[in-house]
Amino acid sequence: MSVLRRIRQLFQQPPAVAPIPALVAPQVAEPHQDCLFGARLATAIQAHLPELHFTLSGNLLTINSLTLTCLVGDRQQHPQAVVYGLEVWAYQAAYFPSGLVDCLAGIGTDDADAFTNAANSYVTGVLRTIIQALSAAYSPALDCYIRANHLKWHPLASELQVQGAWASKINALDDEYFLGCCSLT
Repeated sequence: MSVLRRIRQLFQQPPAVAPIPALVAPQVAEPHQDCLFGARLATAIQAHLPELHFTLSGNLLTINSLTLTCLVGDRQQHPQAVVYGLEVWAYQAAYFPSGLVDCLAGIGTDDADAFTNAANSYVTGVLRTIIQALSAAYSPALDCYIRANHLKWHPLASELQVQGAWASKINALDDEYFLGCCSLT
């Protein structure tokens, strides 16, 4: 009977277990490279779009209702160049709350040069077009009508940016290559 009494006691008493410590999220320091790329992007905005007013906090840039997040990926060292995989995420609550991501290759002779080149490419190509779209600054002369779904589009023109084999063919490209699915109205 003493064995049964002992088993009964074990099940009646709460187990002696150490309390589980509260989970605490680790403190993450601001990534240094992300902030450097953010600073280069801010400099490029000042140089190419001086009319824009923005705030910079680490790797976040805020332009009115648009927020840009700069992320730095892998770094590859080549004999004559440094290449970074970079991302710029653009968020705008009404039109793209989940964000638009642009993946860039930052190429330069050193890290700073690679960040500068990528920032200039983003600002003159992508950001300028996003700003135009958000401000409804389109040209009606470029409007096109998609026959398949009967939608009218308001394309926004930006600088054509190509690299690799396309760079040697840039003068041979015509409008039909880019607007082949549209009929201009």
